[in-house]
Amino acid sequence: MNNNYQTTETTTTASSIGTSNAQPPITQHQRDFRTWTIDEVYNWAMNLDFGVKIANILKQYGFCGKYLETITHEQLTKSYNMLGPECATLLSAINKLKETTQEGVENFTQFWLTLPQANSTHDTLTLLYPLNSFKSIYVRNCYRDFLEIIKEYLKMKEVNEPKMVNFTARLNISGDAGIGKSTFAPYLIYELQKGNPTSSIHTSLRDIPPMDSSQKLKTIYFVDGIKPLLTTLFFTVLTTSPSDKEIYKDFRKGAPGAPNKRTEVRYMPGWSWSEIETFCSINDINIESIKENYYIWGGIARYLFQQDISLSSPSCMDEALNNVDVRDLLRLSLLQNPDITHKVVHYTVNEKYELIGYHFASDYVSMKVYYTIESQTIPISFAEFLKNPDVAKSALYGKLYELGVHKQLATGEVYLTQNKTTKSWESLTILKSNSKTFDDKQFKDIEENNTYYVPKYSTMASIDSVYTPNIMFQITISTGHRSLPATTIVNMINRLRSLSNQQNFQLVCICPKIQGYEEKIQYCLTDLPEFRQWEISFITQSTSNNSDNYHILLQNKMDYINDQVKNIDIKKIEGEVKKKNYIEPEKTKSKIDKKIEEEKKKIEKNYNTIHANLTSDRKFQEFATTQFEIQYQLTQYVCQIPPPTNLHPPPATK
Repeated sequence: MNNNYQTTETTTTASSIGTSNAQPPITQHQRDFRTWTIDEVYNWAMNLDFGVKIANILKQYGFCGKYLETITHEQLTKSYNMLGPECATLLSAINKLKETTQEGVENFTQFWLTLPQANSTHDTLTLLYPLNSFKSIYVRNCYRDFLEIIKEYLKMKEVNEPKMVNFTARLNISGDAGIGKSTFAPYLIYELQKGNPTSSIHTSLRDIPPMDSSQKLKTIYFVDGIKPLLTTLFFTVLTTSPSDKEIYKDFRKGAPGAPNKRTEVRYMPGWSWSEIETFCSINDINIESIKENYYIWGGIARYLFQQDISLSSPSCMDEALNNVDVRDLLRLSLLQNPDITHKVVHYTVNEKYELIGYHFASDYVSMKVYYTIESQTIPISFAEFLKNPDVAKSALYGKLYELGVHKQLATGEVYLTQNKTTKSWESLTILKSNSKTFDDKQFKDIEENNTYYVPKYSTMASIDSVYTPNIMFQITISTGHRSLPATTIVNMINRLRSLSNQQNFQLVCICPKIQGYEEKIQYCLTDLPEFRQWEISFITQSTSNNSDNYHILLQNKMDYINDQVKNIDIKKIEGEVKKKNYIEPEKTKSKIDKKIEEEKKKIEKNYNTIHANLTSDRKFQEFATTQFEIQYQLTQYVCQIPPPTNLHPPPATK
């Protein structure tokens, strides 16, 4: 999110990207923040951390732009009763305004002139001159996906607009504050101008250049966190955060007077742990220094890599939690926008970047909420929720259920479990123990038998807890077929074997005690170590409709590709190319080589598609899971534990 609330207009033409020694085709108008009105200051402050409180104080005391640079820390604390983190946030933002006002035009000019010399790899874009203080940009997978979405929308616009049929004229990329929407801007500009699919890119608050009808289908109007012009016919991309309702509410309604032009809304996901690991590796950051921030803030880059401890401390999160009513959290729906709670609750998105629900920001937050529910004896109707599940709240209820199960398992008890293979019911005895945490990929922290262990950080797939010496737990409130990565289970089994002579292991799925729940749950394992071996075995035995297609996978991938390349009709390709009447022999040869390379890629794509179909085949997953269970002497069980309904305060801690 761009906290520099300013008026900026930028025009760039695709044909000029390579002429770095010429002045860039830029006209830029930048308003000094000192000219802002009280309302403009208020709107700017709303986008900051603690924005609601800061904005209301500034408006209450009549702060317009010219008074911002006169504010002192002492004035904020003594006269306006602001807390330390709020003061730090406001003063830091004002300093950024001062820097931007002085250097804004020069920054963009230098960014543009040096753009051709930017160094691009698969994971990073390194700029010689940063656009918004980010010189080295980590290229997240979602950045590439959004780039492709924008390119596709431009094609749709070009094809459909002349016909006046329904098409997407606008794209709103939303997402939790601080996850990297602003760093997406220079990446988007670099990629679009590199490929020359657009004639220009405009970024502006109030107006953009007069419409050139010959260019409107090839032009992007990109706006980061400020109100866009609604009357433009350019394809518009707006990035916003949850608290930016005043910015996006009119934009999402569609183009005025043109009902066939709608706005598509997509959501940028928070950072996954694998992305954080990659980023730390690229930037030589000690991953251990990031884990505590991740425990408190979750996958929000602004806090994960924050150097100012006062802005990422637990007290900042506690301040946000104090402004939230737990009852409101548990009543969230997809129709609501969590204005105050965007730090506490984050967006959950699917593979298409559509909003499907909310989840607690972090383990720290979910634990705090759980203890609040206990201490205030807030009723949470799990039974009612499970009868009428709301997808928006499923992750919230699921995490609270998991915390309740952890607490119950650590107290020790005998549970009735169902063997998923034999369908028989067996007793599972858990002895009372002090719950301990572990934090290591090799699980070296797991050292004692008859002890209940919980991961310190939610970065581990497949296993939610362990009871030594041989039981692994997966806790869920969802039903149906689910896939679990097997790598974590293999590593855990190896660790447990090193502690004792145990050879038989259990994977116990814990679910709520609702009639018929246990019959619907079945886990299949993916990412299996002996995948190739089991693929061959399955294909050989397969009688499914896809078995003929799967048989090509019996060959090694490179052997298959090389065999198929021999069948490429080179003479046919040569004939097709020569029909184009290329005069230069070198050009003809180059075209032939390119066509042959395209055929090779089609062959490889066909192999990959069939392989992907196999690995997602339900029958194959069940077959491979069975083979895995036999090899590692693993048995799946289901155990039903009632969700917490009558919560009591936690025991006092010394």
